[in-house]
Amino acid sequence: TDWQTPGVLMLVLLRFVWTPTHLWSRAMLYRDEYRRADMPMLPARASLRHSAFWILLHTAVTGLAAIALTFVSGLGWLYLLPVGALTAVWLWRNARLVMEPTAVRARSLFMTSNIYLMVVLLLICVDTAVSIW
Repeated sequence: TDWQTPGVLMLVLLRFVWTPTHLWSRAMLYRDEYRRADMPMLPARASLRHSAFWILLHTAVTGLAAIALTFVSGLGWLYLLPVGALTAVWLWRNARLVMEPTAVRARSLFMTSNIYLMVVLLLICVDTAVSIW
């Protein structure tokens, strides 16, 4: 459909707000390297807990955008239920990172962000294909 439809714009928003969570959780892993290279990444400039809080904020907005995609694009339960469950897991992992900002938790969140985006995009394709049949 047209690029200006609400579903397309919501997907663009989702991808846009997903990026900081993905990049900053990775930057928490390589914080010292970013500092040595004088790269202006949030975890290299702020405390780990402060960075984890901002990552959580972006995760929440990403989750809301993924769920809102259901309603603005006509996706169904086949999309909403798994995305809702995965969003809850992602937020839980992020809350654990805020409580205890360690490299292990940051790596877990980074990997979850990769899986999250892949599953969301895959479920959009599956739900759309099922609704066409």
